[in-house]
Amino acid sequence: MRVLVVEDDHLVRRGFISLMPWQRYGLEVAGEAINGEQALEFLEHNDVDLLFTDLLMPVMGGLELMRQVNVKFPHIGQVVLTFHEEFEYIQEALRIGALDYMIKADFSLEQMDAVLERILARIGRVNGTGATNRLTHDHGYLLYYLGDECNDAEPQENQTSLFALNVQWIDRNLWWLEDMNHQTDVKAYLLEIKLPRYWAIVEWTGIRGHDRNRLRTPMKQFTDSLYFIYDRDCPYYTQPYTAAAVPGENSRHLLLAQNNEWALLDWITDDTVFEVLLQRLYDLRPDRSLLESYFFAVSAKWQERFGVSFVENNEIVPFPVWQDLVEWLGHVRKKIKSVYKLTEYSDEIIREIMKTVQFMENEFQKELSIMDAAKFANMSRSYFSRCFHDITGHTFNEYLRMVRISHAKTLLKQSSKPISWVAYQSGYPNEKYFCKVFRKVVGLQPREYRALS
Repeated sequence: MRVLVVEDDHLVRRGFISLMPWQRYGLEVAGEAINGEQALEFLEHNDVDLLFTDLLMPVMGGLELMRQVNVKFPHIGQVVLTFHEEFEYIQEALRIGALDYMIKADFSLEQMDAVLERILARIGRVNGTGATNRLTHDHGYLLYYLGDECNDAEPQENQTSLFALNVQWIDRNLWWLEDMNHQTDVKAYLLEIKLPRYWAIVEWTGIRGHDRNRLRTPMKQFTDSLYFIYDRDCPYYTQPYTAAAVPGENSRHLLLAQNNEWALLDWITDDTVFEVLLQRLYDLRPDRSLLESYFFAVSAKWQERFGVSFVENNEIVPFPVWQDLVEWLGHVRKKIKSVYKLTEYSDEIIREIMKTVQFMENEFQKELSIMDAAKFANMSRSYFSRCFHDITGHTFNEYLRMVRISHAKTLLKQSSKPISWVAYQSGYPNEKYFCKVFRKVVGLQPREYRALS
């Protein structure tokens, strides 16, 4: 196996290379580098199997190097060189996928032998001989991290007790746990560990006789299922081994079909509607990135409709687990209710106003008056006007104009039809009046808006 050593301190680097018993473990030093950037350049032109890297280096540090190696050279194992006081960096390195770490202040022969033995055991080679990949136990334990790589959630100190077990990196945010000496009741041991948020342990059963390498794909795919079942109060799960398909593969078009339901106000005011929509979403099991993109788009409609923002700096809200999405939607409900006096009206009145809103959005191309809307809601004109304003945050005319102009903007962006056609399709038979209203609302003439779009 060929090794690359990355360390900016010349004396430490040369001392480490000369002291390590490479040949005893079938290893050879293929090269050395003084920072991550130089290391990546070396890797582009040389075969390397194992990388030893310092963490704190100029130009490009070890953590960024590890991330790029994971993407560009995923077959390369990585080991961290560090000091005792850099423990938080060690945690981050292990989370990215480091096989192990070595303390610079303790380059003793005992430590070197122990580390090399652990590393080679974890990548399936000991003393240069191949090791069988067939599993001899019926149970296996995997450690999953469901958060983002750049998330502030760091493992607590008691999580380091996991590394009293043999920890083998499988993929990003995924490790295999086992007791190499078979002296520990692993399940009882793991149940006592209090994991921080977004960390979970899954006990896989029925794996005896299976090739360890072939388990990697279904175990990685299980992250998608874990997203929905994760409970921060009980982050320990049992899963029979099956080569099941990834959930949510065909859910994109079904999720988009719910777009109008989440854009309406019914789920804000009606607990039953909210629970039904959540259950439908849960049953679809779309992947996390699709959920985040979907609700980022829907939140733009909420902002346009309710005048309240639910995202910061126009960035996608992250939902590392299903619980986070449910809590965020609960926050959205609470925020809208507090802004729009929804608690002052009965459920029946709110439902009638919401039905009228839907009526307006379906019939906006026709000539509509507040009397038409009040009649549809079975209310007097004055009472309807007050209720509509309190519940939607807009007057009837403001809301109707908002719907029509929003539709016009879409047509201007998606078609090259004449402005007169856009005006008519948006509920304005008179082109000149449409242009006047559009400029008042948008600040641009329709032609100017189309050109910029």
